[in-house]
Amino acid sequence: MKTKRKYLFLPLAIVLGLGTAGCGSVKKMLKEARKKEKVSYTVPADSLMEVHADTVRTTFGASLVPKKIIKKKQTYYMIPTLKYASGSKTFDSLRFKWFKGMNKKVPIKKDTTLVFAYSPEMEYSTLELKGVARRKKKQGEQPKDIVIAYGMVTTCYLGIDRDQLVFAKHSYSPKTTTEEVNSAMFFDQGKYNIRRDEEKSDTLVKFVNNISVKRKIVGVKVSGTASPEGKQSEVNQPLSENRAKTLISWLKGQFKNIGYASAQDSSFFNVFSQPEGRGEDWANFEAGYKNTNIPEADKTAIEQILKEGGDKDAMHDKIQKLKSYPQLEKLFYPKLRRSEVTIVIENLPANDYQVAEKAMKVKNGQADYSTLEKEEAMYVLTNYKRMVKLYNACQQDPELKRLMDDNNALVNQIAEAEAKLKAINEDTKLKGAAKEKAIKDQSKVVIELKNKLFDGTQKAYNMQNAIASRTVGTDAELTEGEIKDLFALYNQHIKVYNNDWRAYNNLASWMLKLATESNEPAAAKQQVYTAAKQLLEKADQLKKNEPMVLNGLGVVAKNMKDYKQAMDYFNKAKGASGEVSMAANYNMGGIYIKRGKYDQAIAAFSAADPKVRTTNYNKGLACILSKGYDSAKQALEAENNLQPDATDKIAAMTNYLLAINAARMNNVTDVAKYLSKACKLDASLKDKASKDPEFRRNNIRNTNEFKVAIN
Repeated sequence: MKTKRKYLFLPLAIVLGLGTAGCGSVKKMLKEARKKEKVSYTVPADSLMEVHADTVRTTFGASLVPKKIIKKKQTYYMIPTLKYASGSKTFDSLRFKWFKGMNKKVPIKKDTTLVFAYSPEMEYSTLELKGVARRKKKQGEQPKDIVIAYGMVTTCYLGIDRDQLVFAKHSYSPKTTTEEVNSAMFFDQGKYNIRRDEEKSDTLVKFVNNISVKRKIVGVKVSGTASPEGKQSEVNQPLSENRAKTLISWLKGQFKNIGYASAQDSSFFNVFSQPEGRGEDWANFEAGYKNTNIPEADKTAIEQILKEGGDKDAMHDKIQKLKSYPQLEKLFYPKLRRSEVTIVIENLPANDYQVAEKAMKVKNGQADYSTLEKEEAMYVLTNYKRMVKLYNACQQDPELKRLMDDNNALVNQIAEAEAKLKAINEDTKLKGAAKEKAIKDQSKVVIELKNKLFDGTQKAYNMQNAIASRTVGTDAELTEGEIKDLFALYNQHIKVYNNDWRAYNNLASWMLKLATESNEPAAAKQQVYTAAKQLLEKADQLKKNEPMVLNGLGVVAKNMKDYKQAMDYFNKAKGASGEVSMAANYNMGGIYIKRGKYDQAIAAFSAADPKVRTTNYNKGLACILSKGYDSAKQALEAENNLQPDATDKIAAMTNYLLAINAARMNNVTDVAKYLSKACKLDASLKDKASKDPEFRRNNIRNTNEFKVAIN
């Protein structure tokens, strides 16, 4: 619908090289043109100039009744001019000229559309019309220009375009490592009772001490063997089984001594391999006889006997007939009369604090980056804020600090106790029962201290886990110093693990994120975009066509104003699923708004992640610009509901857009409601609203509700 407006005069001066007002008929033309019924103009409702895709397109019309104004060889011009603080822009005039057969009582109507590129200085401009009369070489101007439109509607620039970047994730999971601890107990020929020297041997003492430090046992295998003399089935097989059982019995006592009281239950060994009696140990005989000092001829003879095989007793009879047999029996066979034990011990997996501690040592230059495994390092890099907070929390926790100090003290006490045990063993003056008692007592001290350390380590581990469970933080909260440290760690990661495309992608994504959010000069940002592009291109070389890398390259192109290339990257990236696809759609939506393609923008933001702030905001903006006001309100209310208590710029601008949307719907009550909230969240919006042509619509800016809302 068009609104017709009539004025007594048409506007003031535009420099067109026209002369000063002439006399005679020119003056008469100008005088007649001031009359309401002679000259008028029409503009779209509310007389607005609106920007879309950096371009302004506005249409208006003019009407002139020729009577007493236009005679033969006379012309009247209406000249549109855009005026703003730093300059002006003049457009082609609307010309009203005498023509043959003119009915001077019938109005002549002219319509024109102005299309021009928008620049920021034009925001608070006016569109004015100048009236100029001309007859031959004489001409004159109306004394005043008339304003037909106030200010530019720049709502299309109210998008909050936060580039969506996707950070590659780690595949780290705490590893529960296991290790095998082996030992053996040796027996006298034909016997399976424990020798006294074996029970107190240094090997078995160390074996028990080792279990006491890492005592989560997940498997035990015990086997017994015999040397190959005597009858295999009648003597050596049962002998080997009894030797295995002897070791099991001994182990039960040791488990009890180091705190494994449950080892006495019959169910304890059910989870382990049952004792195995292997009989004669021909395998170790065959592997070891060549390393003895018996004559080479006898070694050759044994080799032939083993090669021929057959009955084991017969084989042994042949070996007994060799001249070197007594030597074998004395020096080699005792090694075959034994019981072996393999205990599989489970070590605690590294918890988050221990990983954080390693990372902080690397950060502080106390350890090389390679001490962090690749996935462990990526875990730190992608959770850096939490790692820093967790490390600091554990360092500052008084109870944990006390426990850690106690554990460190126990380490020193254990070292002293072991040194004392070694001294007792090496003391040549101490002998007999006294020495045995001293060794036993000191071994008990070592075991008790190690058990305390194990318990303390377990408590510290659990406390660290408890602190970790309540330590939260996001990378968005990183301080300037933490960002600097994170970048340094990423650079180290790239040097150590230079084929890890994720590090290149993530470092570039961080650079882009910070650049788009900063107020740095454009030239400085361009340097960042160039550096980020190089990193992303390296990532693309390492993993071709990885969607999240393509999305990052699209963000670079977008910020470098190469929208065509950016859209090519985003279209490829959105072929992925989940987070990458939603990020690419979000980024495409921003470009569609810049291009004035609002329906495509709505579709893109609809496919983006609605849980990401500004997704619904930008969708709502696109709906306003495409005149879908009900949809706009729905999207903007969804943005408000995402964080209903937010007090930041996004919340303020969401309510400002809702006020604009209400103005376009001529809902003064909603304008006041939303605009009042927006101005409370951001006081600078009061001034913006007072100048914003959006609120000229339907004369809303002159209502009491509007005035109260911005005051």
